[in-house]
Amino acid sequence: MDVDKIKAGLEKTQTQALNHLADLRAEIERINDELYWLDHAPLGLEDAQAAIDRFIEAHAGPTETVKQFFYPKGLNGPSPLEAKVTLDRDTAIVAGHTVIASGTAELADILVPLLGPSTIRRLLSDMAKCIADSIEPGPPLVERPTLKATLEKRKFALEAEEEQLICSAEALGMDGFYRRQDCNPEIVLMMEA
Repeated sequence: MDVDKIKAGLEKTQTQALNHLADLRAEIERINDELYWLDHAPLGLEDAQAAIDRFIEAHAGPTETVKQFFYPKGLNGPSPLEAKVTLDRDTAIVAGHTVIASGTAELADILVPLLGPSTIRRLLSDMAKCIADSIEPGPPLVERPTLKATLEKRKFALEAEEEQLICSAEALGMDGFYRRQDCNPEIVLMMEA
């Protein structure tokens, strides 16, 4: 038996295994990047329009105040544009509603009821359309959970293959096969069982 041949074969196998490990880790990193992109990608115009609608609905005040213009002022009190403003050390109260507390102000709570939801919706929609071409959107929101599940399943399979390779190398006494700092502990424990 030629010891040098066996040693050369083992070194070649170890080099091939290390290269395969590096390829697996590169693919895992690529999937991590895609998962990050899915979680943080800008919305497309359609999803942004839906977000604008939700924003308007959350800040729209009662439209009943506009009806006051149809009745004599003496019958219904002050008009919707007349507001008593009270400034305190920590708060500002406009028409009975706290609009500034502890140094913050929600201008939407004032502007949406004042200018009307349709005006603000149109303004924000026009602004969104103007900048939509300069933003690279991610996939539509409805598709993201399915894409994320597919990527996580693929990542799990790659991490299992990575751990199997590390365990095999350890069993053969090969050096240089270390676990990533962010390895999945579930897979490590699964392989040890």
